[in-house]
Amino acid sequence: MNNQESEHQQPVRAHKSPLPFAILQTGRLGDLWYTVPLADYLTQNGQRVEVWYDQSFGNPFTYFPSVIPRPLPLPRLTHGFSVPANLLNSISQQLYLYEKLRQLGRQIIWNQIHPLGIGAYFANRPYPEYWYRRYPEISFRHVQTTLQCHNDRTLLYFASSVSLRVSAANLYEDWLDRNLRLLQKLTGYRVLYVPPPGTPDHPTYETWRGNLEAYQELIAHCGLVFGIITSAHVLGQLLGKPVVACYTSRRWIFDTIGGETLRLFPGDHISVEDSLKLASSLH
Repeated sequence: MNNQESEHQQPVRAHKSPLPFAILQTGRLGDLWYTVPLADYLTQNGQRVEVWYDQSFGNPFTYFPSVIPRPLPLPRLTHGFSVPANLLNSISQQLYLYEKLRQLGRQIIWNQIHPLGIGAYFANRPYPEYWYRRYPEISFRHVQTTLQCHNDRTLLYFASSVSLRVSAANLYEDWLDRNLRLLQKLTGYRVLYVPPPGTPDHPTYETWRGNLEAYQELIAHCGLVFGIITSAHVLGQLLGKPVVACYTSRRWIFDTIGGETLRLFPGDHISVEDSLKLASSLH
């Protein structure tokens, strides 16, 4: 692991190289978009940049020309959604990909976004902010894209995600709903509920469903992203959208997206000061 860790720790030099840079990424869908600012930077400096990732995510890079997508099937040693199982899968996938890319002669960037952000945990910093600390010239909160962004005055509501789902009877969802109504009153936006695949429509709000490309366009056209943390929050901030991020615990600061317009923890409610900050970001 020492050699692999040194690959991760070394700052990227923007000198021209005949070999592509390969960003090794096995994290969640939102984590993949975190790699794009670095890909932008390297591409602007004459490099070819590949992102190697689990093909089960589809192609999240359709609208990001700086990335050469390299999806591939990744081995899974265990099944299920427990923390140990996810950790074991992630480690095995990263080691498999690292060895494969090493054999291909790629310049590897070891992008340990999830769940190996141990340094970020001890530094008590959002992981992207922690990882990009070695690249001060790169804004990890902005990317170049071919998406046409505008504000259609839609408030996208995320009450659950693939990694964390809460029931309608849960106090956490009641807390989300109270803040949602505050936001709706503040903005006057139409609420559009975006559920994870395989979950039912919302009983009150209009529900949206679509493929990955339509999902990215939805975010590019919305006025605000709100709710439990999903890939929409990551992509939303990269596209300059106001993002209200709701977390399940104050303990997991290292797993936050960083750069949120508002960050809420259970029990928090949008204050007058929050409203003013949010209002200044709406356009």
